[in-house]
Amino acid sequence: MRAVQGAAEEPVRREGYHRRQEIKKAEGTKRELEIMQLLADGHTMRTAATELGITYNTARTHVNHVLIRLNVHTATQAVAILMRTGLIK
Repeated sequence: MRAVQGAAEEPVRREGYHRRQEIKKAEGTKRELEIMQLLADGHTMRTAATELGITYNTARTHVNHVLIRLNVHTATQAVAILMRTGLIK
């Protein structure tokens, strides 16, 4: 008995597909990425807000939007994903 060709084969996965999906998911507004970059540089949320001329609560809201979008619980996790995808340095 012959197996049907292609029936049991794994789908071809292109290198970089998951990375592109991760980047697409991680993309946020310019302001969100600015805040996350400042956090990556070692600023606290309060100093990042002051640096950008916004209130602490506004900065916190931007960070929370990023956390929700990336489905993570901490800003540190979000920074790691954003760095891995190249959206921040």
